[in-house]
Amino acid sequence: MVYLRRWRLGVVEKGEHYSSRSSWNGARVLSRVGVLLLAFFSIRCQSQEPRDSAGLEKRVKQLEAAVPGVGEVMTATQLHFAKLFYAAGAKNWKLAAFEIDEVKENIEKAAALRPQENGVQLGGVVGAFEQTQIAFLSDAVERQDTDAFRRGYAEAIDVCNSCHRATGRPFIVIVEPTGPPVPNQQWSVGPATQ
Repeated sequence: MVYLRRWRLGVVEKGEHYSSRSSWNGARVLSRVGVLLLAFFSIRCQSQEPRDSAGLEKRVKQLEAAVPGVGEVMTATQLHFAKLFYAAGAKNWKLAAFEIDEVKENIEKAAALRPQENGVQLGGVVGAFEQTQIAFLSDAVERQDTDAFRRGYAEAIDVCNSCHRATGRPFIVIVEPTGPPVPNQQWSVGPATQ
């Protein structure tokens, strides 16, 4: 016997027992309702398809215009990359791991927004960066190895700058941060971070 909540289809109240026969009837009613709704929406969508395609195309263009550009996504990447540096420097390994994930998420977005830039396939570059530099940084963070992290961070900066040069943006030069990227975040592990 099983307990269920009452739905408006005659299934029993929570705490009341029911037999498998009554549950079968409730399930049949739910499945019939689901099939009817699916059929209704399917017919409705097919009958409106020609008229709605122009509206759909207009909506897609509006959404494309609202999506941040690669510059904004890379600026967010730069912020998370700098926060990663300060988190690892303060031995706040949980924050460092979080920031690595944020960097990965943002570079993947950049590659999705612009798959190719000046003949460079960004998806391939991002994949290679994740499998090498990001993997090395993740390993250093997992092992809580500050020295390995610093080496990996410097190598990651070199790769970032190589990508900027290859994609026609040699004027974008990333360096090791000289000051915290935000003034209102605690880097060290303390009561607020535990």
